[in-house]
Amino acid sequence: MAKIPLAARRNFRDVWEANKAQLEAKISQLLGVPWTVEVDPQVIYACGQDWSKDRPGDVVVGYIEPLIGNIQTFIKSFGSDGKDELNALCTRHQITIVPDDTGNVLYSGCDIKDGVFRILFSSNHLGSNANDATVALHDTFLHNPPRAGQKMNLIARNGIRTDYLPNIEATRTTIAKILNIPDIKLTPNFEANYAALAAAHDSPSRWEQNLGPFSLAYFAAVQNTLEYEKFAGDAMMQEGFLDVISGKEVSLRIVNKLVRGTYNEVHVEDGVLYVQTTTEYWSTNMSDAPSRLMDLL
Repeated sequence: MAKIPLAARRNFRDVWEANKAQLEAKISQLLGVPWTVEVDPQVIYACGQDWSKDRPGDVVVGYIEPLIGNIQTFIKSFGSDGKDELNALCTRHQITIVPDDTGNVLYSGCDIKDGVFRILFSSNHLGSNANDATVALHDTFLHNPPRAGQKMNLIARNGIRTDYLPNIEATRTTIAKILNIPDIKLTPNFEANYAALAAAHDSPSRWEQNLGPFSLAYFAAVQNTLEYEKFAGDAMMQEGFLDVISGKEVSLRIVNKLVRGTYNEVHVEDGVLYVQTTTEYWSTNMSDAPSRLMDLL
């Protein structure tokens, strides 16, 4: 590589290297374990254009300082689970800045590769939109398998934690009152449905984020159907439901092929009421899924 001019070397030393330890310490404190930032000045200089070629130290700091704020935001959103996931997948606890080799970056972005958290920049755009490079660092987990011991990636787990778990008991309690079945069970089958969606080529985009809230929506649709059909306070309707749904369970599952529906349906099997759909139509017309419930009773 060409020799870096003295002025550029000075900028790298005075702006980046002079602040490197302090910035690393902030990142390490946030993540709870020691992290380092390793940047090759030759790469930064060789890829620079105009000001970024003359000021490689400013370029590096321009990526790392926003990263610290974005890590803070990430931890607020994803909690200790997110921090543990980042530490586990980035086995080397190292950050670097390199040219994009994925073809997916317009100006800047980030990913995890070979245990390293990489800040990426596209050709001729070093330093451009540096603040945005790591603003969506959580999206890196969409492209990595979950850490050891987890069956679902961080994005799916977080949607379940923030959208499903705080709300599902209210839905279950309402359904229980409508049907006069205090111990009715709602089974989301998260791991099995996640596995099906992850393996399929026709799953809708962003399904990981929506696994939790959309699972809740399917059960809410059951509640709405029961209300529409006026099960509440009607002993005959309630007994008719229990005669067929003797297992006192409503379960959400993804199947390879529906029995009679196009997008989704309800189906009874072994005393369980299944709300079921396929990977292709996950989240499509969710409110209609239990609309044919009365046909089963």
